[in-house]
Amino acid sequence: LRPDPRKLWTELMGRGPPPRKAAENVLDEIVNVLSHSAWSAFNGKTIEINTTDKTIDECVNMIIDAVSGRLTSNAIDWLAILDGDELMDFIQLLEKFANS
Repeated sequence: LRPDPRKLWTELMGRGPPPRKAAENVLDEIVNVLSHSAWSAFNGKTIEINTTDKTIDECVNMIIDAVSGRLTSNAIDWLAILDGDELMDFIQLLEKFANS
């Protein structure tokens, strides 16, 4: 389950975890750390679901579609999706928090 990193940042900061931990989690999401780990662990048999702006019911339905074979490929590459300048500014902001 993959949320848009910008929305993940806002959500995590609203929950109150240490900003450093939140920044590390968002940076991991941007560069697909957990996705790659899952892909490696399951020999590429993974399906990524973009949960951004989706309800719980929509996410559950997408999971059911994935398990039943109706959704077979859905890789998410935030580096390709996010705007270059905005992405760089966002990463620089996150790095400040991650390194503090």
